[in-house]
Amino acid sequence: MNENMVRLFISVSLPGELKERIAAFQQQLRRLDGDIRWARPETMHLTLKFLGDVESGRVSSLKQALEKAATEISPFTVRLAGTGRFPMKGRPRVLWIGIDEGADELAGLARGIDDQLAALKFPGEEHPYSAHITLGRVRSERRIDTILAALEGGFPGGEFIVDSIHLMKSDLLPEGARHTALSSIQL
Repeated sequence: MNENMVRLFISVSLPGELKERIAAFQQQLRRLDGDIRWARPETMHLTLKFLGDVESGRVSSLKQALEKAATEISPFTVRLAGTGRFPMKGRPRVLWIGIDEGADELAGLARGIDDQLAALKFPGEEHPYSAHITLGRVRSERRIDTILAALEGGFPGGEFIVDSIHLMKSDLLPEGARHTALSSIQL
């Protein structure tokens, strides 16, 4: 990648205690020996918008746009509940934990971010926002039926307050992505 480019996304962070609970749930699923690339708990978050490769000179204007979007919404509660897969039919590619309470607020926040970034010529999202936390990516169908059955047992849940959003840089490394906050903006 060009050294003047940075790979960016906008997210909501999860509290450490919740990441630990998700890691314990993942561990139960790992024991089933499926061919899944499990998300590392330390990198788990709720993505609001993936920007991809962006010229580093645009970071300042991105921060300003996010500050405008953040003024449109007050802090709110998110409650995790349910699990699932993408796509819903056919061979699963992604396993996830869903959002019960706070999904509408997250979708509104994502729309507000999209609206602010449109002025900066970032393309809008093609699909409606679907709040989820990625547990893992399916590499093959080895033992997938067993894993999907265990997934249906569900994540025991958890909740937290969303009071900020983060402009994140993602560096792709052999051991997995490393995420660095470039800016944190209070709601």
